[in-house]
Amino acid sequence: MEHRVRLEKKRRILLALVLTALLLAGVGSVVYSYRHYTEQREKYFQMLRQTEREAARNAAFLLGEVLRPYRELVLVTATQLAKMNLDDDAAVDQFLTEKIAGLSVVDNFYFGRERDGKFLDSANAQLPRDFDPRKRPWYREAVAARGFIVTEPYRDAATGELCLTLAIPVYQQQELRGVLGLDIFLRTAQGFIANLKFGTEGYLWVTDGRGYILMHPNKALVGLNLSSSAQAWRRVRGDQDYLEALRANWQKICSAFEGELSYRNEKNELVLAQFWTIPVWEWKVIAAAAPAEVSRQLKNIALFNLVTSGMGLLSSLLLVGLSLAAYGLMHRKELQFLATHDFLTGLPNRYFLELNLKRALARVRRGRQSALLFLDFDNFKLINDTLGHSAGDAALKFMVNLLRKNLREGDLLARVGGDEFAVLLEGSGCEEAKAIAERLRRVVDETPVTLEGHTFNLSLSIGITLLDEKMDIQKILGRADAALYTAKENGGNTCVIVRPEEDPIAASSTASYWVSRIKAALREEGFVLLFQPVVGVGDAQIVYHEVLLRMRAEDGTLISPGSFIPVAERFGLMPQIDCWVVKTALKVLQANRELTLFVNLSAASIGSDKLLDCIITAIKESGIDPRQLGFEITETAVMKDFERAKEWLRALRDLGCRFALDDFGTGCASFSLFNLLAADYLDYLKIAGTFVRDAAQTPSARSIVQAITTVATAFGKKTVAEWVENEAILEVVKEIGVDYAQGFYLGKPQPEIKI
Repeated sequence: MEHRVRLEKKRRILLALVLTALLLAGVGSVVYSYRHYTEQREKYFQMLRQTEREAARNAAFLLGEVLRPYRELVLVTATQLAKMNLDDDAAVDQFLTEKIAGLSVVDNFYFGRERDGKFLDSANAQLPRDFDPRKRPWYREAVAARGFIVTEPYRDAATGELCLTLAIPVYQQQELRGVLGLDIFLRTAQGFIANLKFGTEGYLWVTDGRGYILMHPNKALVGLNLSSSAQAWRRVRGDQDYLEALRANWQKICSAFEGELSYRNEKNELVLAQFWTIPVWEWKVIAAAAPAEVSRQLKNIALFNLVTSGMGLLSSLLLVGLSLAAYGLMHRKELQFLATHDFLTGLPNRYFLELNLKRALARVRRGRQSALLFLDFDNFKLINDTLGHSAGDAALKFMVNLLRKNLREGDLLARVGGDEFAVLLEGSGCEEAKAIAERLRRVVDETPVTLEGHTFNLSLSIGITLLDEKMDIQKILGRADAALYTAKENGGNTCVIVRPEEDPIAASSTASYWVSRIKAALREEGFVLLFQPVVGVGDAQIVYHEVLLRMRAEDGTLISPGSFIPVAERFGLMPQIDCWVVKTALKVLQANRELTLFVNLSAASIGSDKLLDCIITAIKESGIDPRQLGFEITETAVMKDFERAKEWLRALRDLGCRFALDDFGTGCASFSLFNLLAADYLDYLKIAGTFVRDAAQTPSARSIVQAITTVATAFGKKTVAEWVENEAILEVVKEIGVDYAQGFYLGKPQPEIKI
């Protein structure tokens, strides 16, 4: 009996120990499970944000690359048209038809003639009998802008479909002859992002800088503006919560190049999105994760951890610990792999490439040569257009295996977007890199791809650059991309190398042409200044003249800045041009001491120490009162590097120069920027002409002009209304209380100033 009592006591002690161990194991499992859930949840959100960011960035890059040639095509075509007999309908029509041949994104190239409203197009569109292109929005907007524009979405007169137009006015001997237009139908453009998805339900969409939705999986949203009335949005089913959140944060999105948007919908589901900006076009690409998919993933993570903690209650603490440790290690490796590799091909992605470039660059500094190749399949789009994106994915995988077989062990092959790849060749000099690139080009050219009974012969364009210890990662990537661009420009199926000592300007034949023209104009006085007066609204007295830049063509005609300024900004020539303009303007002031001139400063120039020294030195040497010289700046120029711009402006302000903020109201950050600059830097606020032009007819435009005038007056600043083109507009701005006005009605730009 006593033995039984002792045995029972031991059993109870053992049971207590087992129960205690199980309890401790359970508590430990719950604690560990909760911490594990928190970590995995955060890692999931990090991966989701990265995936969205890469999707938005890659889509923005893809759209930018696809759209860039069409912008250049419009500019080049307009230049060529200006040299033709625009009254020869047959010649113009045939010219436009030849220009549109082979283009898949756009459906029509046309020219509207100013003299008689004659409409010539490449597609022979069926237009209404009373159609007059001069009354169309694309025509009016291009003429008003006096340069290249991208319109907001509107209904095409021939088809009734939503489209936007790339348009530019055509002048001959400074006379407006008409407007050249190139339509991009949103139905066609939709195909760019229709199949770009991430996860199972995430999708992308695109808006322009005005807030118009250009591409969206929900076709009912395409063409709507984020500032449209609530009634217009109520007619659209789905996405209401997300759209309302986007509308509320639109100013924030406009003022940033990239960023995140998050909120909780009416179901308390977390919604995440990332946005990226397409340079030049200022369109926003938004990658949005579906709330339901995010919720499912979070539930899966929570469910997995619940099961794990339950297993901990039934298993020994050691086994539970080992299994969770093994899972954690495996999951961390998987997350790391997903964050650094492309999901389709399994290749390293751009992020992984940049990490390896940093390490390779460190080895270059220790004397080891390395090279970087950028690869792009010239005619890969043909597969997607013919057989669809699933066939395109299969072709990509085939080509990846082909490239791998022809690279050395240790060479890094990465996918940086679409059908574009990069190869990092560590330990390779110039000649070896060229030999490897040529081998890759040749094997792709000689290996046909057979898919679904169709055979395709692809070719490869390759850009090569050597790693230079004096350059950072982004410059190296940029040089490789410039070399690739040159290879594409040369017809594709070729290899082009840009050495560290070479100038990558040769990446574009068109850009190279304009660069040489600009440099020649700087050497040979090939630029011309025009002067347009700014007058008092009440007394019609001239307060100052705005200095406008033109280039003199070989035939003596003047070339608008829209043709050469973008190239000058891209290749760092704007500080030289602005220095020339300032020096020439000072010579005019020396001959006319009673004048005041305002010079436009490029966004690419503000912040340049050389230009600042040039301006200050030129003013001091001229003997001109610095108050006679002012500068017109834009929101874009200042926001590029706000702190640096403030220091730059302060130096000229301390000298005595004055400043005007140009095109006020067109940017997303206009009022906030004005608030930061008004007290210390600004003298004049120039109201954007798009609002002034419509103020006489549109109550909303008049209200905007009134609001801007009120704000400027509150800060003690003078206002200037741009685009005053007739007496009606002048009367309206006078009633509103605008101080000064500028426009063709008050004085056109002239090469000489009439005092």
